[in-house]
Amino acid sequence: MEKQYGDLGAIQEFAAAVVYSACFVRGAHGERTHGRLHALVGTSSGALRSVAMPRVPTTTVAPAAVSSAHAGAVYALSPDRDSDNVRIITGGDDGLARVWNVASLLDERTDCAKKGAVVSLAAPVRSNWHGATPCVPEVNAARLASEKAWAACGDGVAVRWDINAQPATPVKSSRASASAAKHALAPLRSWRVDDSLASLLSLAPVDDVNTFAVGMDSAAVGLIDSRTANGIAARIGLKGATNVAPPVSALCTPALGSDWLYCGMGDGTVAVVSLAAQGVVARVNAWRGGGDDGAGGAVLSLVPDGNGAVLAAGDSSAVARVDAASGTAADALVGLASVSCCPNFALACDEKSGRVVVGGTNGRLAGFGALGEHVLTAHCL
Repeated sequence: MEKQYGDLGAIQEFAAAVVYSACFVRGAHGERTHGRLHALVGTSSGALRSVAMPRVPTTTVAPAAVSSAHAGAVYALSPDRDSDNVRIITGGDDGLARVWNVASLLDERTDCAKKGAVVSLAAPVRSNWHGATPCVPEVNAARLASEKAWAACGDGVAVRWDINAQPATPVKSSRASASAAKHALAPLRSWRVDDSLASLLSLAPVDDVNTFAVGMDSAAVGLIDSRTANGIAARIGLKGATNVAPPVSALCTPALGSDWLYCGMGDGTVAVVSLAAQGVVARVNAWRGGGDDGAGGAVLSLVPDGNGAVLAAGDSSAVARVDAASGTAADALVGLASVSCCPNFALACDEKSGRVVVGGTNGRLAGFGALGEHVLTAHCL
């Protein structure tokens, strides 16, 4: 079952491979990768692939197979915020989040089959709405900071693991492999964010390792503070002027500790929330340069650009740079339409170099330089 997003209709299944997630990592100095910038991508087949970013523009790059990460699509892929490029976390359709060592993944001398995760983390398995067979919720978003991991799951539950503080606990899962489930950690805590059983599609850190925001398919954002008794600090509704309730399919802050939370919506807008006021302060149409009419395809991914704004990708042949201060959006990349990977599910920006990768349908990944110029295309089938 493929991931569900707003204006893309009901559940869509694509004939070719889909690039669902991406992040940038650098090889450690002194190793064969010599500090080179790599884009790691997660696909609908459950595979992780690595694309070495070229030093000069090129035409087509062949991605390297890295690992078979999940028994199902890899929906989430994010670097450890506090490990300085040492680890990443993935989340998949099999109900697992997994932590990986970057150096091991990029080591070309090790066979892919031998590249195992450092630790596997299992989302809670619950009875389905009939109360009979167990439901294994997909992990739609995951983040890692220090030794704490967070995930937003398709059954409306947010979970947290303390990696080094918990013993390995056998977890039953009908979609994860037996070996992965056997050694997976059960969550330390979990929270049902909304009584309506709305799915959680996105997740973003707010200020530290204790406070996170999750985006729901019911046009709302939940704020979770694990230091409080019930964990649910606030629920912020994001319905527009027409009372339409598009899903919140992407979340990010322009910088850690910022008061602004950018929310990518299923109607093509980016809602900007003030965390202090707990309300919407602006709406920007990502695909039409501003305004709040909401006419456009879903915003499926948001990342900070390192300059106080965010980049938005989704059901459009463009990637937009959205600036809440001015209430405007503008095309940020040149030549993306020619790559034919729309809808664009995956988006990553390396804030140090300004490089960007975008991935989506047909298994394609497009890479761009600091000036927005197209530098590579990779086929991640």
